[in-house]
Amino acid sequence: MTKNKNKLFVIAGMPRSGTTFMYHNLQKHPQLFLPFRKEIGYFGGNYERGERWFQKHFQKIKTEKYYVDITPDYALNQEAVHRIKDYSDDVFVVLGIRKPSEVALSLYYQLSFSEKMPPFKDFVNRYTFLIGWKKLKGAYLSVSLKEGVLLETMKIYQKSFTDQLLLYDYELFKKNTFIVLTAIEIFLGVDPYFTRDNYDDIIINANNRNTLPYTEVLIRNEILVSLIGKMLPRNIVHLIRAYFDKARQPVERAAYKPIYSEEEFACANELFSEQDAEYQSMFSDSKLILGSGYPFGFKQKYS
Repeated sequence: MTKNKNKLFVIAGMPRSGTTFMYHNLQKHPQLFLPFRKEIGYFGGNYERGERWFQKHFQKIKTEKYYVDITPDYALNQEAVHRIKDYSDDVFVVLGIRKPSEVALSLYYQLSFSEKMPPFKDFVNRYTFLIGWKKLKGAYLSVSLKEGVLLETMKIYQKSFTDQLLLYDYELFKKNTFIVLTAIEIFLGVDPYFTRDNYDDIIINANNRNTLPYTEVLIRNEILVSLIGKMLPRNIVHLIRAYFDKARQPVERAAYKPIYSEEEFACANELFSEQDAEYQSMFSDSKLILGSGYPFGFKQKYS
């Protein structure tokens, strides 16, 4: 199978920075092709499966300008950065940047739904994430959030992609998701599609989301996901995924309400104080910046 002639667009995380919202809405754009599987993970834990396997996810692409891979754990995986860069010189990347202490807390709580977690302090000191098919050599990634893997990996993305990288401040995303979607359209150079009336301003994968146990298991079943993608028309596939996403919304729009113990919160603030300060200084002049560090030109107000 030859490499797709369309451009690759990667949303590389961070984890817990709105990537499921991006998947849910960007699939509506007529110039973007998103597969049924949100997190392909080819440049990370599934790299051993080969480029042919990766391209199969996009075999139904027609007139779309970009094919899209949204895999948040690429923000933890420095090897993934180099693999994306080596894949093509014409790749565009977006990174949502969130306060590292918040990422750690939110990720810890999210994983607790499906895994038996160690104490929070041990988790941030070092944790092994499952990032691919379990039988593959690269399926596991051991990193230390406390030692700054998020910001270190971000800097590698900046150096590798410069102005083909857009970084948005998660604080802006919380206040105005529409602005971030519009900025991505401009960054990619696609036709304007989103209006305030045609996108879903919903919280999808929040920690206090509605849990649908059987559906959650099914959506992670690789064989089932592959069959759905192959057998059903793309518009039906997206309707199924959209229904699933909307069903997981919190009953109330309180996605940012603290859900951690006071001890965990204090521990995170202490361990990540320097990283949090560095994050805040990044966006002191603009909530949207390019990999080169320059503000992303945008006419609308960030409000």
